[in-house]
Amino acid sequence: VNDIEEGQELMVNYGDGWLSKISHDDLGDTTKKPVPALRKEGMCLDHIRPATSFIKGAGRGAFATRALPKGTVVAPIPLIPIQSRQALMSSRSSSASKNHQLLLNYCLGHAQSSMLLVPYAPVVNLVNHGGSGSTDEAAAANVKMQWSTSTLHLGKKLLDMSLEEVFQNPNGLLLELVATRDIGPGDEILVDYGDAWQAAWDQHVTSFQSTEDEHAYARVWNKRIWMLRTHEELESEPYPPNLRTTCSYKYNPASVAVEGQVKWYNSADIKQFANRYPCTVLERTDDDGATTPTYTVMMHSPESMLSKTTIPANHIVSSIPRDFIRLDDTLQSSDQHMVEAFRHDIRIPDSIFPQGWRDLVKHTSKTPTVAARTSPERA
Repeated sequence: VNDIEEGQELMVNYGDGWLSKISHDDLGDTTKKPVPALRKEGMCLDHIRPATSFIKGAGRGAFATRALPKGTVVAPIPLIPIQSRQALMSSRSSSASKNHQLLLNYCLGHAQSSMLLVPYAPVVNLVNHGGSGSTDEAAAANVKMQWSTSTLHLGKKLLDMSLEEVFQNPNGLLLELVATRDIGPGDEILVDYGDAWQAAWDQHVTSFQSTEDEHAYARVWNKRIWMLRTHEELESEPYPPNLRTTCSYKYNPASVAVEGQVKWYNSADIKQFANRYPCTVLERTDDDGATTPTYTVMMHSPESMLSKTTIPANHIVSSIPRDFIRLDDTLQSSDQHMVEAFRHDIRIPDSIFPQGWRDLVKHTSKTPTVAARTSPERA
């Protein structure tokens, strides 16, 4: 929203009240650092960018923005530890309760540990799997994971601790993706997810048979349907059962209704997820070939327990442009919630996974701590 200078910290508005005791003016020079210091101490975040993956069915991937010689730190991976895999179990229904949430596919783990690590750096979650033994160089891994030696790795001491000690102060863990060969501009970045992941994926591809109806993708229907159907038109031509209309809207209890309707207004943050509400299209205007139809809708309260907004009954809003209404999946109906969906964590190489974190190892020695560090056995 403003011109950004070199070395200036990026900041975003977290909403009213977040910085109620501190204003941006009070922060002063702490929002800017000398560029030479950043180049020496910081880590580059723009070596990779998101784009459609070359791998069939993979969706998006991460691609090199410039030439990255062998040994280059391609991207940092700060990590948030999750204490137990059970925390990611789905609770949609009794049939899905045995399945993990989609987040598991993006977590890093190890067969001998109950802990999962969630990466949260830009774009790194889009780095796809590359086989370590692939004869096709384009499909082979070109980066590897290693623990960072940067001063930004504040959690180095955690690598020598037990899991119990890690979760007493779980901050600062930092992995890196490092180029294992020269990478050219535009090359897709691939990392080896591990043999266990590959075996699980091969088994999934071989045995997958969906027991649910073919899924209608909201992103496809949003491109296919420009003129949204009114509730009367839906009686004869309904959308697929897993789709519904949602509107970008900021509810204001003080808004004055004219003839029972509140006029829609735009704002800078109106397309944020928090401002998306289920809605029923009542009327469509300018539908005689116009490129910018507007709609009158009835708003409904969101189902999310995180929402603090309750829309009153029969709350009708007029003049909403088509760009601010979309087709979305109904709650917990997207294909990621299918019971048969693939779930498996990405495996951290055994050679760099700390012995003290292997809480699933069966100890037979009288000195279990030493045994866990020198001769772990799979439980």
